[in-house]
Parts: sequence; structure tokens; C-alpha cells
Amino acid sequence: MSSQAKNSRPPVTDSIITPFVRQKLVEGYEIKKRLHGGCDLLQECPDCHNKYLYTFIKSGVETKLCPHCETLGIPGAIAVSGSISFR
Repeated sequence: MSSQAKNSRPPVTDSIITPFVRQKLVEGYEIKKRLHGGCDLLQECPDCHNKYLYTFIKSGVETKLCPHCETLGIPGAIAVSGSISFR
């Protein structure tokens, strides 16, 4: 396959993760990356156990957010209009 054919492929997207991450980037967050390789640092969500708990950084503060259940990386905590609520 030529390099031109590789570059013409559409990007891989997901109906939940892609819009979630794009919105956070628009809001001014950066995604914490792994030290080696530059991949996004992902962990397991403590609530829904999906492997997509992102670590976002804004103004030097790290925040863990799950795109699937809106968990804040604290068991039982959810994001509600910019505040924290507990289930």
C-alpha cells in the first residue's frame, strides 16, 4: 500500500469517546500522555470498569473523567453541571 493510500483513510472515531474528548479539548483541557510513546494515559473507571478513564489537565490541575458514565475517577462521584455529586 502506498503512503498516499494510507493517508487517505478516514480517521477512526467512536460515537461516545470522540465527541467527549473533542469537547474537553474545546473547553481548554489537555490530555495527559504516557511518558513513552505519547499515547493517551487511560485507566479503568472505578464505577463502570471501562478502560477509558482519561486524565485531563487544565490550569495545572489533573482531573480524571470517564466518557461512558461521567465518573470523575472517584468511586461514586459524577460530574453534574460543573460540580461534583455522589451516587
